[in-house]
Amino acid sequence: MSKGHYIQTGEGDVVLMLHSSMSSKSQWKGLMTQLSSTHHVIAIDLLGYGNAPFPSQGEGYSLKSELAQIDQVLGELDILEETTVHVIGHSFGGATALRWAYEHPLKVKSLHLFEPVAFHLLEAPCEGLSQILGMIDGLYEDFKNGNKVRLCQAFIDYWSGQGAFDSFPPNVQQAMIAQVDKVILDFEALLKEPLSLNDYASFSFPISLIMGERSPISSQTISHKLKDTLRHLTFYQLDCGHMGPITHSDLVNEIWCNEVVKNSI
Repeated sequence: MSKGHYIQTGEGDVVLMLHSSMSSKSQWKGLMTQLSSTHHVIAIDLLGYGNAPFPSQGEGYSLKSELAQIDQVLGELDILEETTVHVIGHSFGGATALRWAYEHPLKVKSLHLFEPVAFHLLEAPCEGLSQILGMIDGLYEDFKNGNKVRLCQAFIDYWSGQGAFDSFPPNVQQAMIAQVDKVILDFEALLKEPLSLNDYASFSFPISLIMGERSPISSQTISHKLKDTLRHLTFYQLDCGHMGPITHSDLVNEIWCNEVVKNSI
């Protein structure tokens, strides 16, 4: 049973929420409160985060591993195969949402993304790909040398800005450091994901995509690729960074609430 790996509230159309790396289902508490008066909202801990177990597959881990747990939770909640759901995803959760939508296109009522880090969509020559590969090489080197503190600092500062890691209190830093093993697996899964832009181009349901103006070039490039490829897509650009759903939740949540309500009519 997956009890404890998710939280749910409200009644109505189902809204599934997938968080970013180094986060958990608690990321969505504010948005859940806003939507729960009209929707059945479900926030899931992705593998290795929150209360969800660390992936057991080792080298066999992929985004499909996340899909299996998502489907297990929906099954336990009696979300029937013919029930359509709204899916919201941020960063790693956004990339997972794309993969889940590809596997279950008839179950998606609408899809709402904030900078999905689908690195497999980047092709050389590309500044965004060079930037992210350089960052990942540094993370792998730190991981191999057992320097998890520097690895975590580099990861947090890349997505949240220079000095972000140092700004957190020691207990939060330690909680982040404890998650770096899963972060490495996340990157590996994202880079080896086999789907292409053409695969996602087949989506026929409504999609919204939000991009931060101050985000890294890697995630911005992915957002532009999706914007130029996906049909039925509404694009938003906000004055924030990659962690906008947390740092600027009022702006982001307003868009997501409006989009979900609009597509529930």
